[in-house]
Amino acid sequence: MNSRPKRWLGFLVLAAVLFGFGSLILGPSGSKSNRRYVLADGSVLSLGPVSFGLNRTLRQYTVTGWRLRLGQRLPASVSTRLGWLPGGSAITLGGDPAQSNLLVSTICDFATNATFLTPRVQIFDQAGNVFDGVEGQGSLGSFGAKRITRMDVWSLPAFPRREKELGLRILAESNGVWQAVAEFSFPNPVRGDYPNWRPDALSTARNVGDLAIAMVNFSSVPGGREPSKLAYTKMEFEVREAGVASLGIWEVAGLELADATGNHWHPRLFGNNTGEERMKFTPANFMGALWPGEAAWRIKAEFSRATNFPPEELVTVAGIPVPESKDVIALNLTTNIAGGQIKLLFISGAEQEQPGNLKWSGFHDRVNLSVRTDLPAEPIRRLRMVKITDDGGLAVKDLMGHGDANGLQATYGFAPHESARFLTITFAVPASRFVEFLARPDFLKP
Repeated sequence: MNSRPKRWLGFLVLAAVLFGFGSLILGPSGSKSNRRYVLADGSVLSLGPVSFGLNRTLRQYTVTGWRLRLGQRLPASVSTRLGWLPGGSAITLGGDPAQSNLLVSTICDFATNATFLTPRVQIFDQAGNVFDGVEGQGSLGSFGAKRITRMDVWSLPAFPRREKELGLRILAESNGVWQAVAEFSFPNPVRGDYPNWRPDALSTARNVGDLAIAMVNFSSVPGGREPSKLAYTKMEFEVREAGVASLGIWEVAGLELADATGNHWHPRLFGNNTGEERMKFTPANFMGALWPGEAAWRIKAEFSRATNFPPEELVTVAGIPVPESKDVIALNLTTNIAGGQIKLLFISGAEQEQPGNLKWSGFHDRVNLSVRTDLPAEPIRRLRMVKITDDGGLAVKDLMGHGDANGLQATYGFAPHESARFLTITFAVPASRFVEFLARPDFLKP
């Protein structure tokens, strides 16, 4: 038997181990883009692919041929340092296909299966600006007899763009607090010389129809060390209709943010104001704290009526059957309103899913109703559920719902009373109002 190939393979293994060992020692004092971090449990973490643009797919770096065979014989820390990974899959993150995103990733060769269960990331620049408003995250694993490798991918809709380099900071939870475990750097894909915008006075109200809307609070709140203290941006608006405070009649249905460097996105909103504060102001909050390196942000806020709808924005559909627990009923009912249509698609029992792609939109252990709208492009309208009552005049219990980003399709889950046989449903399609602000946030402590 010819032993020459084995001798050459052995020589290559030895050379690769020596090279990899030296690189692991020298890496932290060299380029951060080439660093490989050996974590406390022996796992090896490295920077994976990075991309910017409309593409939301990242493909794992892989090798074939002699590199693959050699990599299978090397220690995991060495083959990861060389970038020799098994597999060849890709991961795609969802989101607005018209919105550019920065995709960043890390690759971890695990020493144990308990490493890095829920990492957190921050993007930062050389001037100290930081953003961690991740809107999408996914993982891709490769499992072999001797190694477990995982690529984690994060999608960021915005990031500091004025410096030549960007940094990626990885944090992991340890003993109830976030700890930075790695930092990598890479070239800023859109670095440029950008103008500086000048903010307007916050207190100046914008008038749209009979509404007067003023931004009374705009704050950037960085995340704390505790996992429960995430970074977010907070806005509050005072809304007056015909000179009278709205007291929750109008709410923010969407935000569009932009800065002078080209960041432009629609953040996902959440509400965290309750009680008396909620009664005074209309909130709009999103994950990720804006950074101080920008002098001003352009904010386009969409306001939608949440109650007290005028008659021309209301429509009622009666005679909807209550399904048995394992039934799915195709309704195919259409009603006309505001120059368009509302179509009731399916109603499904508490033990049955909605059909087709709608299966992912239902609520567990609830009767589910799916609805779609076909409304004129102008004015922009949002579909709202007003109420659902049964043939005994009782309102259904535990009514909840969610829809697409444009408010044109929704699924509602609820629990009808046992005696209910038919339902009467009232919808509203209020016309949205839009206002713009050019403002700079206050920068608060966690």
